[in-house]
Amino acid sequence: MQRGIISAVDGRRARVKRPDGHVTGWLYLGSAVASVSVGDVVFYTSYGHDGLIEHVIDAGVAVGEPGAAGITPHIGINGNWYLGDTDTGVAATGPQGYTPVKDLDYFDGDDGVTPHIGVNGNWYIGETDTGISATGEDGTDGITPHIGVNGNWYLGETDTGIPATGPDGGDGVTPHIGANGNWYIGETDTGVPATGADGEDGTDGVGVPPGGTDGQALLKSGSTNYVTAWGNVWLRSDLSVESGTCTLELYGLTTAGNPTYSTQYGEYVRVDDNVIVPFNFVLTNLGGMSGSIRISGLPYTADASSSAAIAAVNASNITRTGICAVLAQILANTSTVSMRIQYEASGVLSEGVLSSTHLANDSYLRGVLTYKAA
Repeated sequence: MQRGIISAVDGRRARVKRPDGHVTGWLYLGSAVASVSVGDVVFYTSYGHDGLIEHVIDAGVAVGEPGAAGITPHIGINGNWYLGDTDTGVAATGPQGYTPVKDLDYFDGDDGVTPHIGVNGNWYIGETDTGISATGEDGTDGITPHIGVNGNWYLGETDTGIPATGPDGGDGVTPHIGANGNWYIGETDTGVPATGADGEDGTDGVGVPPGGTDGQALLKSGSTNYVTAWGNVWLRSDLSVESGTCTLELYGLTTAGNPTYSTQYGEYVRVDDNVIVPFNFVLTNLGGMSGSIRISGLPYTADASSSAAIAAVNASNITRTGICAVLAQILANTSTVSMRIQYEASGVLSEGVLSSTHLANDSYLRGVLTYKAA
């Protein structure tokens, strides 16, 4: 390699091909260049780059214009290099190489290390923690579809245009019984009879036994057979039976108030002069009741003897300390019930009135009243 062109000496010149492919004009060679040949690399100060010698001439030799472009070789259809139309006979590709095969001089290598997940959740290769998590981060929650006010499915605020319910289906076909006794669906005979086969004949029943007098009726003569016999029964043709509902109300004797309920129930059955009244109150608010608690609205006024009629009451959420029982006492000659309690104080069982202070907003009172109508 020749370097150090400083100035022209003896008129020797050369054309230099720069690294960017540009070929310079004729340059003068420096004194440090003893000799140059085509292909040598020199340094020329005009550009500060290494260059490749393209042409060399001596001083005084005339320089002509560059010659015409040469012929570019190409590959013919037979695979040989061609210069113009001349087949050089030289193949453009070499012969097929050999495929390597494993012989006795080659051995299988040891199995590699299988990665595994360590206790910290990272991938390990052998005992080495790669620092790479075996699981990715949790994704963010998706959007839960919901039904909008127009009845369509929404994703967030976006109306999908898809109704949450499909259109009403058409009316189905009502089965009917055909003339042949089978079930039909439309005009199609299902082949299924609408009635089952006749059952076997039953055993003969027991006839009405002879005998009997006025006021008697046929009764079973025993618990293990169906034989009947005449017997006496109680008969009152003038006995009346009546039933219905009644509007019962809780109120305070001092301040009636306006209580509210989740359940307010009352009905009655009257047999002759005897009246039976089931009731059920489930409070949601006392509504300002104060004083002794009473029930109004019995369907019939009680007679003078009814004050002796006292019924036990099933109650809950009663706040009175020491309470033993809640009772309901019919007030004679009224359609009113006084609510009472039994309680223990200092080892003594006492009786008093059920007060509004003993009730809570969620107390309930249930029972059955029985009395004689006036």
